[in-house]
Amino acid sequence: MEQSRADSVYAYRREQKYNTVTNHEERRGKASPQKKYLNNFFLRFIGHVRAANLLIAAAGFFLGRAVLLGELYPFGVAFVAVIFWHLRPQGVFAAVGVLGGILTIAGGEIPMGLMSCVLLVGLGANFIPSNTSRSWFILPGMVAAVIMAVRSSFLAFTNAIPYDYVSISFEAVFAAIFTLLAMKAIPSLLVIRSPEALKSEEIFCIMALAGGIVAGTGEIAWGLFSLRSTLSYFLILLAALAGGTGVGSATGAVVGIIPGLAYTEFPLVVGAYSFSGLLAGLFRSFGKPGVAVGFLLGNVILSMYTSGYNQLTAVVAQTALATLLILCIPKKWVHELTTSLVPAVDGHGDENGPEVRVKQFIAERMSSWSGVFQEIAKTFEQAAVTGYPAGDEKNLQDLFGEVGKKVCKGCSHYSTCWEREFYKTYQSLLGLFTIADNYGRVTVDDLDEETMSKCNRAKELAITITCLHEMNKMNRFWSKRLTKSNSLVSEQLQGIGEVIENLSGELESQEFCRQEAKAIKHKLKKMGFRVVSLEVYQAGEEKSEVHVVMPACGGRMLCRYEIGPFLSKEMGCSMSVATVSCPHKEDEEFCNFRVYPNPRYQISMGAAGIGKDGSIVSGDSFLSLPLVGGKFAVLLSDGMGSGQRASVESTTTLGLIAKLLDSGFGRDLTIKTVNSILLLRSSEESFATVDMAVIDIYTAEAEFSKIGACPGFVVRGQQVGTVRANSLPVGIVDEVEVFAVSKQLNHGDMVIMVTDGVLDSCEGTGDKEGWLIEVLREISGLKPQEVAELIINLAQTGSCRDDMTAVAVRVEKVKS
Repeated sequence: MEQSRADSVYAYRREQKYNTVTNHEERRGKASPQKKYLNNFFLRFIGHVRAANLLIAAAGFFLGRAVLLGELYPFGVAFVAVIFWHLRPQGVFAAVGVLGGILTIAGGEIPMGLMSCVLLVGLGANFIPSNTSRSWFILPGMVAAVIMAVRSSFLAFTNAIPYDYVSISFEAVFAAIFTLLAMKAIPSLLVIRSPEALKSEEIFCIMALAGGIVAGTGEIAWGLFSLRSTLSYFLILLAALAGGTGVGSATGAVVGIIPGLAYTEFPLVVGAYSFSGLLAGLFRSFGKPGVAVGFLLGNVILSMYTSGYNQLTAVVAQTALATLLILCIPKKWVHELTTSLVPAVDGHGDENGPEVRVKQFIAERMSSWSGVFQEIAKTFEQAAVTGYPAGDEKNLQDLFGEVGKKVCKGCSHYSTCWEREFYKTYQSLLGLFTIADNYGRVTVDDLDEETMSKCNRAKELAITITCLHEMNKMNRFWSKRLTKSNSLVSEQLQGIGEVIENLSGELESQEFCRQEAKAIKHKLKKMGFRVVSLEVYQAGEEKSEVHVVMPACGGRMLCRYEIGPFLSKEMGCSMSVATVSCPHKEDEEFCNFRVYPNPRYQISMGAAGIGKDGSIVSGDSFLSLPLVGGKFAVLLSDGMGSGQRASVESTTTLGLIAKLLDSGFGRDLTIKTVNSILLLRSSEESFATVDMAVIDIYTAEAEFSKIGACPGFVVRGQQVGTVRANSLPVGIVDEVEVFAVSKQLNHGDMVIMVTDGVLDSCEGTGDKEGWLIEVLREISGLKPQEVAELIINLAQTGSCRDDMTAVAVRVEKVKS
């Protein structure tokens, strides 16, 4: 509204000023039709002047001044032709700029010949359609033909030699080549702020156009500052900041080689600029100051060896000025340029041909990898079921054999004990191993009278049986661990195989979704949203989910009130996030959310907590996670003990679970995998509880899994139900049993999840859950956040001094 009002005021003022002058002149009898026409033309021209048009005129001015190899002028004519071909109204500004540049640099018959070429190619380009593939041959051919014909015609009236005609031929060829480059560069510059990545050849063409502009600056200088050097430094710094080492080095080479050809000094310039761009890109992770320092180091080092100390002051001054210009560029612009440059340099910019083949190849390979993982899983499963040939009977035979070898071999009674009275010896040794199994060791006093009377090596026998028992006990322990590990590895490999198989199927069906995501991201960017990532997933035959990553909005719920309605229009169905309230944490920079099609239910949640003795560090952690298929997970974990260590345990546990669930792993496999990781991570005793509720926003069915966690509660009006699923916490035993309880929720139901600190706060009453149930019967009118805060406030009045956290989740029908 502000802009439209301002435009109308300016238009009114111009019209009034014009009418006043005209009427005044008419009254004096001095107005003429020619003067009226000139006034109208001038006003129309001024009215079309915009910043973009001024930039085109400035670029044309410097390209018109650019000279190649000291005598060729290919840039200006080619630039005018491309601007008239692609941006027909703006061609006038390009022509004016080029003509101005020609007049400042050339002499003799050259200006007239070049100006004639500019006018002819400008007229001719208007008749070449910009939307046909033949224009890629017609426009460069027309530019070359015009330069050959016009320049040769002017040469015919001078004392020309054959070399002059050869030079014109080379100028025509270079002009045709630069026309092709500009035909790629100009359209790419117009869409550089779109989310679509530029291709490698488009980036090179833009670099070549920039090199031509730099070449046209010539010897313009003011004191220590050379316009050519300063502009070159600025372009290299910008490229290194946005694209890294590769783009910075390539820009240095291109920006150095074209001006170098113009002034026949390119070997040194190209090497210096390219090396400086490489160093600048290496320091890119330190931001703008780092890029500037890297560029300055490279430029100063090479300048000392190529130009000596005389030019060092000028190099530092020009680099400082270029750095100052870089610092003035907003971060938003740099980010947009990075989005356009880096994917193309990394090889992801091409949409057709190789990418399709690569995607098919990857899908086929992933499908085969899935089969490999499934086969390996079967192998481990068979090993786990079959076990190892270390049964009790064979174990005893091996142990008895070891006793005979180590103790009895060479004894005079060997044949009596191990041949004639083998059964008695067997029974005696069996009894001794039973004693070792019960009491941990065998002494000489444990031997029976008959054995003592016959055995000459009683003490050695007792010691050997004790040692063999310890070794056998250790072997059996590791054998069981290996069998359990085989079973777990088999389950994990099967899960990985299923994830890869699903991923290969998604990859084959994502072409339409990818194109749709690109269009949506572009529109959101035009609306002013900085979308970091946007993916569209085909969740069913008719349902498409949208996964978005963007900077956090500070709790304004842009995802629900702006992104959701916009996606509803784009997707042709009602689109919404699962939550009514913002689940984002304050310390997170980016917000990660999913937008679901036609959800029947929506979720509002609140959480409150406090550390032990009022500490700001709590050993409890919670998070919410939108999942594929219209599922919404709420997780709560209580680490062992309290304080920082407990916080690390619970945070790590929930982080691992969230990553695995988001990757497509099932609930049981996820918890078993996290349990194994926590066991292997540290030899010290550590564990964490897991309280998980997964709610379907289409059916309102909730699935509860509790691993060592406190009971949960489902509140429906004044009725309170208890949810129990007993299991040991993760990280404490080798194998965790995962029990799940399903509940069908209704509109208005509230799920309450708490840690043990809340329930233990009133343990003196004998019924730890009773007081909370009585409170929950009276909360029907409260919001989830108010319920969570109320529970914590009441729990603090009790006797427990432990970390306390409460999470409340309400399920409501979406209003149609």
